[in-house]
Amino acid sequence: MTQRVSTAFHETFALNKRSIIEILELAAESDNGKVADELLKDKCTLGNNYIKAMPRYARATGLLYFPDFKMTSFGQYVYKHDPTITKLSTLWLMHYHLSAPNGPGPVFWNYAMTKVLKIGDRLDSTILGKEISQNHLITTGKKLEDKTTKDSARVLLRTYSKDDALGKLGITSESDGSYLIGEPEPPSAWVIGYALADYWESVFENRQGINLSEITSVDSFLNIFFMGTGAFLSKLSEIQKEGLLQIYRIAPPHQLNKLWSNKEEFLEKIYNSKEEEGSLEEIYEPTNIN
Repeated sequence: MTQRVSTAFHETFALNKRSIIEILELAAESDNGKVADELLKDKCTLGNNYIKAMPRYARATGLLYFPDFKMTSFGQYVYKHDPTITKLSTLWLMHYHLSAPNGPGPVFWNYAMTKVLKIGDRLDSTILGKEISQNHLITTGKKLEDKTTKDSARVLLRTYSKDDALGKLGITSESDGSYLIGEPEPPSAWVIGYALADYWESVFENRQGINLSEITSVDSFLNIFFMGTGAFLSKLSEIQKEGLLQIYRIAPPHQLNKLWSNKEEFLEKIYNSKEEEGSLEEIYEPTNIN
């Protein structure tokens, strides 16, 4: 089973891209994935709890392996091709890893994204916190402290409303303490392909083909991207044209066969393709830790 960060991994801080960039820079300089505590404190001079939170975010977003500072393939591509973390595809993949049902993100993040946040709804951290608390009690039989659930809800909502986090995705917008759930523009076919390959690896393992309904009839995957079946099939058709999968829809049950050998093939498309979207222009201000 994939190792995940805990519910309170965030130490009450929302994700901050500038700090994630610093973590990746440290990882690039590290000796076999090891970073001394003194070097980490010297690089991130914002308090002990903040220093604990940001490496965890780097792991929860799929950029670093557990438990050290060794970059994943995704992290290596980001460090080399998008070192300022400004490509929308990078943000979508960070969001995917945080939200994946079997990913490195916290369990509550997947639950919120696939079961609670609905396009057009407005909610606040109290409402989301109650949902997180109830789901945790049902799934584990244990009760979370009210502060933990409210803090977790707050950092999730703030992560998607702040431009220095994942706000550019357009998933939430904040007004007077409440958050409107938007309808984000779908990610590229290559982002969907990478996410599908990662999800396939964790759920279907070595199977070469599956029934298409095994993906489209469950909301744990599609809801991560706020997509309907039609939009998803359109992305699959784009991937099929590149020879990385095959869709059989002549007669039910419709089939989906993987033709990719590993998910890094999609990272190549994302970061080396001229068709992939350009970076958003950003000027980083001093880190805001609120």
